[in-house]
Amino acid sequence: MTQNKRVIAIIGGIGSGKTQVCNYLKGKGYYVISADDISRGVADCDEVLTQIASVFGNQYVVDGQLNRKALRQYVFADMSRVEQLNNIFLNRIARVLKERIEHSETDVVFVEITNYTGLLDDMFSAKWLVECSENNRIKRVVFRDNVTIKHTKQLIKAQTIPSAVDEIIDNNGTVEQLHSVINQLLNTNKL
Repeated sequence: MTQNKRVIAIIGGIGSGKTQVCNYLKGKGYYVISADDISRGVADCDEVLTQIASVFGNQYVVDGQLNRKALRQYVFADMSRVEQLNNIFLNRIARVLKERIEHSETDVVFVEITNYTGLLDDMFSAKWLVECSENNRIKRVVFRDNVTIKHTKQLIKAQTIPSAVDEIIDNNGTVEQLHSVINQLLNTNKL
């Protein structure tokens, strides 16, 4: 954990509503970092593109750009490929994330993380899990990303969610109910 800062991970599987939670926190004035945004930046590095082409094939790097959709479909069909992709990205993401936390000018930092890994545990003072039924998650992802139900289930299966969390945010209700839960957590945790 970064000294003198409360760094809270907002975690949950794809389609659980992490972004909705984080957007609400941003609207309340909190500093929020998206690990997905960092990942997109890391994916633009020549070194990473070269590694991806070497490990997965040149068809996933076209004209110096990562073909994210094709790579995602290929990788998440096989858990060993997910591990290979994580090996390429995670240390780089962790390094950038630590820098952003250290350079933030706030005492409280929220970090939105889709694919949680224990590699980042030492950065966080707390983990808040956004939970949502699998059926709701599938509906959201299929609609939002225009992908198949089968592909969405592969993505859900491939994601790692920690067993130990500090708070649970139920996102199966209305937006108003979600905001109420978040406000309660902010008050309870004196944030």
